Amino acid sequence: MLKSVKEMRRDNLAALIEQADGLAEFGRRAGLSADYVWQLTRGKAGGGRDMGDRTARKIEAAFGLEPMRLDQPNARAPAGAGQAISIASNETRPGYIRLPQYEATASAGGGSVIDDGEADVVRFLDVAEWWAQANLPRDTDRVKILSIRGDSMAPDMQHGDVLFVDTGAREFSAPGLYVLNWQGRALVKRLVPELANDRLAVVSNNPAYPTEYIDSKSIHSLHIGGRVAAWWTLRKF
Repeated sequence: MLKSVKEMRRDNLAALIEQADGLAEFGRRAGLSADYVWQLTRGKAGGGRDMGDRTARKIEAAFGLEPMRLDQPNARAPAGAGQAISIASNETRPGYIRLPQYEATASAGGGSVIDDGEADVVRFLDVAEWWAQANLPRDTDRVKILSIRGDSMAPDMQHGDVLFVDTGAREFSAPGLYVLNWQGRALVKRLVPELANDRLAVVSNNPAYPTEYIDSKSIHSLHIGGRVAAWWTLRKF
């Protein structure tokens, strides 16, 4: 009897978990919680849950499988998949896109003076296509990667975190996190309108940093470089 796609996905999941030396390591590589992976191994009929298309594509990208391979019999990850591999600087792995990280930093603190010149690219980061599609603008050419310096946005953002900035959003449109240049300072802050007072609040998450305000007379000094679409947090143990 031919197996259904759900059954093949479950069989292939079990093989990948064994190949990854256990459920916990598999979950770490795939970016899934151990409990969620366990539910996938059970399937809906076994009291867990069936694997959806989005999760299947995520696992395939994480383990270097060809797209739709989890839907086929006997899917196994290539040797070394899910681990660091050496590739040429001009190559991007299948299932990933390459984004530039710039030398410039956005200050989560009192601010830093920047010039108007174009910052240099210091390296490129490869991110999974499924993650980019879920978290970044459709036009990824608009995305620039910067790092955070300071602690004014803690605990949500930490010193050294990586920001994915949508540089196509050069005007304030709604409350959110923005990278901005205000009075010669490059900042990452939350902008919140206060319509009753005809001003814009520049808010830090860290209560040690007081909220600043930009009134209508000073708004010309605000230059928005982009809106923060996502960020990666550095965790220390």
